[in-house]
Parts: sequence; C-alpha cells; structure tokens
Amino acid sequence: MPCWPASIEPIWRGAVFSFCRRAPCLIFPAGMSRICSVIEAGRQGMRGLGRPRRPSLSLSADQGRRLTRGAGPPILRPLPSLVPFASPDPRLASRGVAPGNRVPVMTSHAFLSCPPPSSDPALDAARRVLETEAQTLGDLARGLDASFSGAVALLGQASGKVIVTGMGKSGHVGRKIAATLASTGTPSFFVHPGEASHGDLGMIGPQDAVIALSNSGETAELADLVAYTRRAGIALVSMTGRHPSTLSSAADVALVLPPLTEACPHGLAPTSSTTAMMALGDALAVALLEQRGFTASDFRVFHPGGGWGACCCALAT
Repeated sequence: MPCWPASIEPIWRGAVFSFCRRAPCLIFPAGMSRICSVIEAGRQGMRGLGRPRRPSLSLSADQGRRLTRGAGPPILRPLPSLVPFASPDPRLASRGVAPGNRVPVMTSHAFLSCPPPSSDPALDAARRVLETEAQTLGDLARGLDASFSGAVALLGQASGKVIVTGMGKSGHVGRKIAATLASTGTPSFFVHPGEASHGDLGMIGPQDAVIALSNSGETAELADLVAYTRRAGIALVSMTGRHPSTLSSAADVALVLPPLTEACPHGLAPTSSTTAMMALGDALAVALLEQRGFTASDFRVFHPGGGWGACCCALAT
C-alpha cells in the first residue's frame, strides 16, 4: 500500500523527502525510513519528483542520536514553511492561489502501519505478491453482481454433474474447483479440453452443467467443448478475465473477473488472475453447499480419511 506521500503526489507535484518509520517509501527509492514521511512542495520551477529537501523538523542533538541508534521516534513538531506551488491543487486554484504564489503549508507526518522494512528481497517480493493478490480479491468481492446468483441457480438446477474445464493454469485451477465442488455436495469432475476433442466429450451429458475457465476468453482448445454444449443445450458458465470475449459471449452466464494486475513483476505469469478464479470457484462451491443444506455429517460421508475425517468423526460421537 503506498505511503501518504505516494498517495497525494499527483496533486502536489512536490519534491518528496521520505524516511518512513516502518517501510521504504514507494516514491523516492533512496528513502529507507525510520520516523515518518514528509512531503513538501518543490522549489520554484521544479516539476514532479526531485532531490529531497531537508525536512522542516525540529530535532535536538539527543533526538538525532536516538534516531541513528534506532532508540525510537523522537518528538516531532511540524513547522509551517513558505513554499511555491509548481502545480497547485485545482481546489486551491479555485480559491485564488495562482502558480508560483508563496503560501504557508504545514509539513505533515504520516506514520505507517506497514511491516518492518526487510533487507531480504525474497520477503519484499512475497509481501508485494500477497498485497497485490489481496487487493484483487477485494475488487472481486466488491464487483460481484446478479450474474453470480444466476450461475449458482443454473448449477444448482443441473440434475447431473458439474463439469469443470480449462487449459494451462486455468485447468489446474479448474481441477481444484471440481474437487471442492465434489467434496461439498455438488457432484463434479474435471475434463481436459484437449482430451474432450478426442472422445471425452462423451463424458458430458445433457443433464450436466459446464464451468469453463479462460482468463483471455479466447482459448482455442475450448472451442470444441463449447460448441458441443451449445449443440446439446448443456448449461454453460464461463469464468473469464475479459468481456466481451468468445467464451463469455457463448456462455449462458458469464462471470467476469475485475481489472487486475498480475503479481509477476513482468505482468505475465498468471498469479492474481488464478487466485481470483480459485476464490470465485470456492464462492460458488460454498453458495451451492448452503443452497443444498449440506451439513458436517454429509461432509464426513465424503471425507472419512485424514485429519478432517477424524475431526468429523469426533464431532459425530
């Protein structure tokens, strides 16, 4: 999550002085922080980011030594400073503050609640990935609409099985979704789209329903299976990252992921998208579980082994 200077930088367009107490600043890469984040408008004529200025903080010599030794944050007294606005906030411009005018600005301090900074690149990468994917899941939850309810109703009406299919990483996610559905009262199994084109379409009957996964919505290997469901009148639910797409347009109900950023630094490896698909599959399974009235005793019937089976047996006795 960006620090306070990062979140307002597009408004103020000032030089950033940053040494955040608990995390490196995301705007000025040289700032590994210990105390706070301070943002000040730049000098006359500066644009965007520039060399950081000395912060307007009142520090005694003893407080400076405490800062160096990491003895805790000193007491900070924000001081007003006269600075020119290189690119003023439109709200200030509406009040008669023109570019270049010198106006008093109170230096601000924002203490972050981020994890402690780490010198381990692996930890930094892990935190970045988890934060990116957590943001994706939040966007997914907020973006759910009536199409999700339609998918649950369509799958719940199927008197046969729920067939899950997908290619590549989407296929791996589909296998997990099928397993979760089957263990929670919705008979389900996975059909590989390549094998489906070579005879496994016979596994899918007219009473079944199909969930097809494709982030792009244009996976060529799904074409035969999708065409088969359209000819046979088999219910089709798509899970894609784009709409409109070939798959989402062909489906009876289209579940579309929100705009997202893959956690891979190159934006290529399926990371956030596969996490969102798996979470959406879990949401479908739980919604169907509740719709069917599936109980812990039912779960024990399907899962007698392992720790979960032992736990359910203990609860039953």
